[in-house]
Amino acid sequence: MRRLINGQWVEVPTRPDNVYNTEEIRRIAQIPSDRALLLQSPSGENILLARNQNFYFPENWGITDVPIHKRGQRAPSPYLIQDLEELSYACPIDIAEDYSYIIVHNVNLPAGYNFGKISIWIDIPPDYPLSPPGIGDYRIYLPKGLRYQGRRLKDFYEFIHPRGDERWGWFCYQQIKWDPNWDTLVTLLEMIRADLYQPRT
Repeated sequence: MRRLINGQWVEVPTRPDNVYNTEEIRRIAQIPSDRALLLQSPSGENILLARNQNFYFPENWGITDVPIHKRGQRAPSPYLIQDLEELSYACPIDIAEDYSYIIVHNVNLPAGYNFGKISIWIDIPPDYPLSPPGIGDYRIYLPKGLRYQGRRLKDFYEFIHPRGDERWGWFCYQQIKWDPNWDTLVTLLEMIRADLYQPRT
């Protein structure tokens, strides 16, 4: 039986129940271990698959992979997994292997910036969603060199980098309005975008 994996038709074992294991699919499709698997519906729904997970693979669905980055090990909460799936509908994302941070790509900026689109690095607190990203030791980073009308943003510290990666600078928040019962990574991204649409310089 052929299934759509990373845009190509790949032969997989025929199963009456259509249940497969992520590591089996990774091996068949030759997907490296530093990539996470997303199950994709024809309507664009994305489901992030855990390592060594048995999952139902409908015949008209596909699989794609996204980068993950090695660091320590940490088990993600179900809320984080759900929020990452929701966020992946809006923007491409890279996910750290231990879920300690994500990088959101293709975030549109308004006129006046020296970049039309940027990526945003978001640290994820271990107790997410009780604690919001962007506060304390869990920071938000923007690409180094970002300017609005030729000027650096207020509260943007280009000399503070995540994990020594000098391509980024810290976008400092003193406080974030956050309700762990309702707010998600999507609402956080919208808050960041709103701040970038009305920047202080």
